[in-house]
Amino acid sequence: MDPIAALESARRAAFLQASVSGLVLSSQSSSPPASLNRDLSHSLESLLTHVRHIADSTPHVLNQALGDYIFFPLTHIFRQHQALSDRVVELVLRIVKILAETCWRAGIEKELAKQLMILVTFIVGGTPLPQAGGRQQRLPSEEVKIAGCEVLAGLFRAMVLSPSTRGLLTEEQNLPAVGHLISTLLGVLLQSTESVELGKASLDALTVLIKDLIKDKDVLASFLPGVVSQFTKVLAPQSKMTRRSQYILSSSLDLLSHTLSHILGDSSINDLPSISNTSTTEEGLKIIRSTSWLTATSVQVKLALEPILTRTRAHPKPTVRRAAANLCENLLSTCTKSLSASEGYALVVDTLIILSGDDQDPQLASQAGYTLQILAATNQKVGETLQQSLHGWILSLPRVMSGPDEDLKAKVVGRVSVGLKMLNTMGGGSDVLTDMIAQNIRDSLEATKAFSEVDKVGIEVVGEGSLLMLQSAGGTGGGGEASYPELILGHRTQKETITSLKKLLSTIGSTSSETVTTLASTYIRDARDGDPVSLWMALNLLRSSSLNEEVEWLNIDVNIGDFGDGLTQELFSVAHGILTDATSATAYLPQLDSPTSTLTTCLALESLSHIASTQKSHFKSELVDTLYPLIHLLGSPSPTIANHAIVTINNISLHCGYESPKEMILDNVDYLINALALKLNTFDISPQAPRVLGMVVKLTGKRVLPFLDDLVEGMVGALGAYHGYEKMCTGLVGVLGEIVAVGAEEEGDRNVGKIEGAQSEQKRKQRLSPKELVEKFREEERKRKRKKLGDSQPSPSEPTPHAPWGAPKSDKKFDPEAYLNGDMGLDNPPPQSSSTAVDLPPPEPSPTYKLLQKITKLTQRLLTHPSPALRIQLVNLIATSSEVLGSNEKEWLPVVNEIWPGLVRRLFDNEPGVVMSAARTVGRLAAGGAGEFISSRVNDAWAYGGGGDGRGSGVGGKEGEGMYELLKRVKTQVERERGIRPYSRPTLATSAVVSRRGEGSTRTHSSTQQIYTALLEMLASICRGCRLDEVVFDQMLETVGDELEAAIAGGKGEGEGRVRWELLKAMRRVNREGVWLEIRRRRWERGECVERDTVVEGVSFPGVVF
Repeated sequence: MDPIAALESARRAAFLQASVSGLVLSSQSSSPPASLNRDLSHSLESLLTHVRHIADSTPHVLNQALGDYIFFPLTHIFRQHQALSDRVVELVLRIVKILAETCWRAGIEKELAKQLMILVTFIVGGTPLPQAGGRQQRLPSEEVKIAGCEVLAGLFRAMVLSPSTRGLLTEEQNLPAVGHLISTLLGVLLQSTESVELGKASLDALTVLIKDLIKDKDVLASFLPGVVSQFTKVLAPQSKMTRRSQYILSSSLDLLSHTLSHILGDSSINDLPSISNTSTTEEGLKIIRSTSWLTATSVQVKLALEPILTRTRAHPKPTVRRAAANLCENLLSTCTKSLSASEGYALVVDTLIILSGDDQDPQLASQAGYTLQILAATNQKVGETLQQSLHGWILSLPRVMSGPDEDLKAKVVGRVSVGLKMLNTMGGGSDVLTDMIAQNIRDSLEATKAFSEVDKVGIEVVGEGSLLMLQSAGGTGGGGEASYPELILGHRTQKETITSLKKLLSTIGSTSSETVTTLASTYIRDARDGDPVSLWMALNLLRSSSLNEEVEWLNIDVNIGDFGDGLTQELFSVAHGILTDATSATAYLPQLDSPTSTLTTCLALESLSHIASTQKSHFKSELVDTLYPLIHLLGSPSPTIANHAIVTINNISLHCGYESPKEMILDNVDYLINALALKLNTFDISPQAPRVLGMVVKLTGKRVLPFLDDLVEGMVGALGAYHGYEKMCTGLVGVLGEIVAVGAEEEGDRNVGKIEGAQSEQKRKQRLSPKELVEKFREEERKRKRKKLGDSQPSPSEPTPHAPWGAPKSDKKFDPEAYLNGDMGLDNPPPQSSSTAVDLPPPEPSPTYKLLQKITKLTQRLLTHPSPALRIQLVNLIATSSEVLGSNEKEWLPVVNEIWPGLVRRLFDNEPGVVMSAARTVGRLAAGGAGEFISSRVNDAWAYGGGGDGRGSGVGGKEGEGMYELLKRVKTQVERERGIRPYSRPTLATSAVVSRRGEGSTRTHSSTQQIYTALLEMLASICRGCRLDEVVFDQMLETVGDELEAAIAGGKGEGEGRVRWELLKAMRRVNREGVWLEIRRRRWERGECVERDTVVEGVSFPGVVF
């Protein structure tokens, strides 16, 4: 079929269908109102489906004539749209939209377009109701508004393409309708906060209307105040709770940019008359632009742009910020005269400066910065405005920094940084401007007292248990350089402010090296007087300068931080002086413990870390002077200083090429020990020196012990000289205990076999049981018989000898000289028999062993110190050392003989902790290699232990009281606490109760109960390792018999039950029959054992008598 004929056929079919639908709609429009909406809805839906199908499948079928024919029955519905439902109106509008986009796309009648525009405008904006004089309006639904805006957008596009309607909206008689149209669309846009689709539809219609349809600039200028006012409400609403989509905001900025450049652009205002023409239209809507109008309008537009740019340049969405940058770029490129007339350069240039420092969108920052540079190169006014803005921000810096608004502080500092960077790039920077910025930063920090609470900025305190393990949020667990917590403006709410300040100082540092050197030198000199802000400024300037130098000399083999640099030497001198003063004895005076001194010390530590980062391995030579202050400050009472010292040691060890801080300390341990020895001088002892030594020992471990021999004597001497200062003595003894703990670990690893051998030897020296004794006698008798039999006849396993014993005689003659030189004249001297072998002397003790032995011997003299805590420390020290010193019996037993009197007196101390520690220590001596040696001393102390403090003052138990009396006294107190009558014979049930109370009662935690438990543990160790007299064992058995019964009743348990069970095992090992007999006797006396008559024919047994 011919295409033309097919097209005509399709149009006829569409015409017929439209005719049917038109007739139906015409008949329904005259129906009663009750059924009108329902019937129209069905018909309109059918017509919409039909038209949409044609538009989608064969859009060329629809032409202007067919569109007019379809639209004709719809006019009847438009006439009574006030009485129709929103659904009916929406369907009609959607049909008209399709007609505008298809049938009328190439041409529409002028009158039809005008009437349709006015009608749809009233439908979208609301129709006045006849009630109440037309004051009330019927508001259409959101769907109706969307459909109406889409109809208007399609109608405007059709009017653009239609020659007959191009000048329709610029005719003077149509200006009121155009004004109503623009205000209606802007009102819909303003109300579309909850519907993005409605906002897009209204903004689309406005864009086509303003950009494509209204070409007369005077007409558009007539509506400019209303357009700008409404866009201001959309882009910068008064309520911060109002939220709009980024598409609406960015599109609104683009439309506003086009409107301003179209009306206020330089090309549009070149030929404006100087005096306005007063002749206007009848309605007075259209204005004639003039220079006076330009001045007034530019000022008003600038006032409207201030909230718009302020809000959009800080919007979180990058699309909106890019649209704001495009608006500013367009204004600076096309509206220079208008900006000059309104003095609006500052607002637009400030916005571009702020956007060029956008950290979240580097592409936007680069674009804004490049635009500003290009415009400054072509427009001198832009460069002058940049300088003026930067000068104003610099002057306002102290005022802003003293305020409470942290966001404003970060913004102002960021603007200064970006503005200075832009000015330097354009070649407009100067030393005077840089000096003014640095001075204002310094004045701002000093005025705000940003370091007044430097110890309360949320820094995590790192204790001694995790030395050199950085735990703050800025640490690096991967072995890299650790970062410091912020000190100035260190609160978490000030993070952006301090970051902006550091960027500003980095920008200053990127200027000429002469300027940076002059500023840093000035601040370093001021820091000598104790000004922490000056030191902070100098340090950050040098950091930024060194980073820029590293970038500049990245491909050149040059030592950037050569120590010959005078500025670096000066900074090192200041930092070292501050740390030396901080580690002196006067540094702990209360008046010096202030936030200023704390901040200065921390900044000095950061300075050393920075110098080490520039010097690398060359900084090792400076560790001679700096290592001790660093270790010293690890024990500072200020958590901030201690944390900074940890980070500094980590960083210096990293920069100097050490594997770890431990390796750095060991490499310089001789200098460190020398400094500690000077601090521990008895005439000038530092209170922090003992703690420093303890941390050194904990950090380096056993490798530092050989260097501590002289220091130990110095510390013991200091203990004697300062015995009245409890805190200092406690610190010194704590260090000695740390040394002993590390040495004990080393000796324990080295002498595991020796210690086990000594314990085995001790077991062999224990008292044998009767069964073991009989077996030993039998073994000795068998050996004696075998020896006697071997002497009388040869062994059957050896053959009969058939040659003389010994080697053949040599023919060598006797040589006197050789004889004098030691040659006996024997060719093969006979080997020495095992019977005549000489025992080799024991090996010489290791230096660590001698050190522990010396500490144990020297510190036992202080066991009578009045401080309970110190006495506990000393007793525990002896217990720790005894574990390893027992490996060498020859060296250990004299020490035991020396420490025994003072140690056994501590069993009668008036402090429970001392008594418990002493009891456990005595138990260790007995169970270790000294058990046989102290057996006689234990037997003596059982009857007389030297109660009191050894000075006849009776501090502990009664004078002359022994272990026996001590045990009975403590047991009596325990029984009184348990509710058992003292000296009564407990029953088996009572023993079970005692066992249960020992397991879970809260009274188990009383000091008396704990002492009693420690004494029972001591008795178990004594029974395992010492030879006890029978009297002593019987008294011990009689005293703790009820505990043995409780152990039998309760079995092996935990806590108190385990202690009783171990005591039962130990006492059974000494005399099993005696233990059985004692328990049997107790039960017999309580009547729990029933005598059984044993009858054997011809044999009679006597009764048991106790």
